[in-house]
Amino acid sequence: NEMDSVRREIRNLYELERYIDAQEGGPGKGWFRIVKNPFQARRVINRGKLAVVIGIETSKLFDCGLRNDRPLCTKAQIEERLAEAYELGVRQMELINKFDNAFGGVAGDGEILGPIVNTANFLDTGRFWAMDTCDGHQHDREQITQTDIGLAFLPLLEPGTLPVYGPGPHCNQRGLSDLGAFLIRQMMKRGMMVDPDHLSAKARAQAMTLVESKGYSGVVSSHSWADDRTYARVLRAGGVVTPMAGDSAGFVERWHFNRGVRSKRYLFGIGYGSDMQGLAKQGEPRNGPNPVQYPFTSFDGVVLEKPRSGERTWDINADGVAHYGLYPDWVEDLRMIAGKPIIRDMLRGPEAYLQAWERAVGVPGPGCRRPLAQVTAKGVAGVPVAVGARKLLRRVGQPEKRTDVWRWCVDGGGDVRAYLTPRGRVGLVLSNARWHMLAGVRPGMSARRLRGIARRGGGNVWVTTRAAGGRGIFIVRRGKVVQVGVAARLPGRAGGVRGRP
Repeated sequence: NEMDSVRREIRNLYELERYIDAQEGGPGKGWFRIVKNPFQARRVINRGKLAVVIGIETSKLFDCGLRNDRPLCTKAQIEERLAEAYELGVRQMELINKFDNAFGGVAGDGEILGPIVNTANFLDTGRFWAMDTCDGHQHDREQITQTDIGLAFLPLLEPGTLPVYGPGPHCNQRGLSDLGAFLIRQMMKRGMMVDPDHLSAKARAQAMTLVESKGYSGVVSSHSWADDRTYARVLRAGGVVTPMAGDSAGFVERWHFNRGVRSKRYLFGIGYGSDMQGLAKQGEPRNGPNPVQYPFTSFDGVVLEKPRSGERTWDINADGVAHYGLYPDWVEDLRMIAGKPIIRDMLRGPEAYLQAWERAVGVPGPGCRRPLAQVTAKGVAGVPVAVGARKLLRRVGQPEKRTDVWRWCVDGGGDVRAYLTPRGRVGLVLSNARWHMLAGVRPGMSARRLRGIARRGGGNVWVTTRAAGGRGIFIVRRGKVVQVGVAARLPGRAGGVRGRP
């Protein structure tokens, strides 16, 4: 039973987390941390630890298989089993893997694996894949026939048993079922990451239409089991694409494509899916110009020699990705082909995923603040002071830029900036927008306007006791007010905001 295996693997993950904790001093001390929401993930990452999100990829998700076109589960069972998975910490799922199931049709394997997996689909569901010739713009894996490959590895079938499909490209005629649409809606209610990979082209398109209709960003294509149209739709929705790692030259091509169709509204970053335990091969030697030169310094400053296993020495140029330990070398090979830009986008990958997940759990996406506003004790243009980062996101939405200083654009020009303390609370909010006012003074006015309403607080900072609860702030440069805002407490006692106003 596949779901029993899933439950066992989830238990094993928690056992691994506890084991690593025990090696490093006790509960919560280890570097391997299973996380259940994006805010928890950020806290883990900020402590220099690995944030791990549990996902499921299996053919009979929630025991929802098919038999002779009849689903083997109900909506009530789906809701109950999804609740169980969520309680176990699952936050990302594919609806399907190798076989058609109650949620929809499968993309199918191609080449020599096609007839093998199609045979298994028949044994499991009572039906072969309903592949037919399609227009080719969005299609599934092309199928070969039994006569093309012989029968040596198909002892369960008599000659002529496998279906003979028409000319390619091929599309599975089975799309997203009502139960599949129901499951996606239930996942969206819980803020889970929906993965359309392995669904048939028809089912993928229907799934993305459903996701788009809800303005939902919690979608990720995890390892190149979709198509170019789907990848573009995922990125336009605010989701993330992590192509199959495979050979480095092919991955660079996928990066170029995804970068070309990215949405300018959302942060773009890219990850990779190894599919290391799947029916997949890893990257072969590139055998091209500009190979990896050992030893090399990785993008984060670590000097790496050729990895060794006992007496065996490995070389990415000769061996490809022969094991997990060669992934740093594979990343270096990407850099040799595409330079620093691909490394920058890969480093943004985790942040892009977290921002998509934040939007999935209800954080509004990026948006500009209103152009007319008064600075008050509560904040500026709806950006509050003296709140934590999570509450800040819930109230204001995602900033355009997020470091120690979070920035939101203002309609008509300028921005509002929230300066966070080391404890992650907003210690200061400042605006340089033309019509954001404090005690009748706005950015662009002469500093002479501060006479009688503010006093110098040190350096270029002026403080007013007549507005914003006595914590109003003016930033002055070259005789002009350049920013107005409010502090959580007076400067010098604010707990040390990060960044320079």
